[in-house]
Amino acid sequence: MRGRFDVVIDTVGGNVLDGSYGLLREGGRLVTLGAPPDQELAGRHKVRAMFFVVEPDAGELARLAEMAGTGRMRTMISQTFPLSQGRLAFESGGRARRPGKTVLAVR
Repeated sequence: MRGRFDVVIDTVGGNVLDGSYGLLREGGRLVTLGAPPDQELAGRHKVRAMFFVVEPDAGELARLAEMAGTGRMRTMISQTFPLSQGRLAFESGGRARRPGKTVLAVR
């Protein structure tokens, strides 16, 4: 799967981040949310890598909650697991699946 994507967004880090550089086409962009990327590794793969930090914003979160509550924004759910299967849910992220979010049911 080497060199297929223009942009990869890593939200996991660790080995997933390390493997993400090789997924990009030359000149592609890697955006990581967990930790600053290895710029030397990015250079070897001829890609650009950046660390994206999100600051919490209570007003924006309230607006998003209102949009979700009124149906103006919907989330695509790929799969649902009971909380007791949290590890299985986490591990499922490395396998092929339908697009969407993985949900842990806590009730």
